[in-house]
Amino acid sequence: MSILDLLISGNYDTINTMTVTYNNAPYIEHIYSSNLFNNEDTETILNEWPQITDDRWKCSKKMITNNVGTKLEIAKLENMGENTQTILKKLNSKEFINSLEKITGINNLKSDIDLYGGGLVYTPKGGFLKVHADFNYYDKIKMYRRLNLIIYMNKEWDTSWNGNIEFWNQDISEKLLSYPPNLNTFLLFRVHDTAYHGYPDSILCPDNMGRKSINIYYYTEENDKLQDKSPHKTLWKNKKECKSDNAINYI
Repeated sequence: MSILDLLISGNYDTINTMTVTYNNAPYIEHIYSSNLFNNEDTETILNEWPQITDDRWKCSKKMITNNVGTKLEIAKLENMGENTQTILKKLNSKEFINSLEKITGINNLKSDIDLYGGGLVYTPKGGFLKVHADFNYYDKIKMYRRLNLIIYMNKEWDTSWNGNIEFWNQDISEKLLSYPPNLNTFLLFRVHDTAYHGYPDSILCPDNMGRKSINIYYYTEENDKLQDKSPHKTLWKNKKECKSDNAINYI
């Protein structure tokens, strides 16, 4: 069974193992692992993934100008493939969220079915995402952002193309963690105002490819103790020249 199936079924051993991993992870509470989806669902999502030229992809010119190289998104479920919609709804199901609460210790989690700022994400050659801490509050649903779940969908990703998700220290002088965006790997991590992350180096993949991910965010009515209670937008940072790269790299 896939991890998704096990979590939806409330499998005790899986939840217990992931709880230990999450709480004992270096630098920030998180899990990076593989096989969230089963093979059939993985192939289904890839088969339904729109081509990079598809007009369903949306891109904010404001974000490109400031801190994000060309990053394409499809946030509306109805604009995704039918089977992809069904799979993503499982990530917003009560059963799955109940397991996330047990793993993270964050109670009363709610999903954002509108997938604001998330959904299917496609970063083509030249794109990037500067180091940042996420916005803390989504005004439409009046809740604080508490967890990010990112599933990577890249079948043959070369490390020379960049694109690793990186975590940085608070003054952005040191890279702490680096994870590759390989097929059906996933990253679950705690969101707060010093959880700086991104993929700041330009993607160098071939012209007809891009970095693929599925981004799902979870919220509560209460803010994290490391989050400002006053709403703020994304906190962008410029990384400093590192004297040495001591990051834990996972290949």
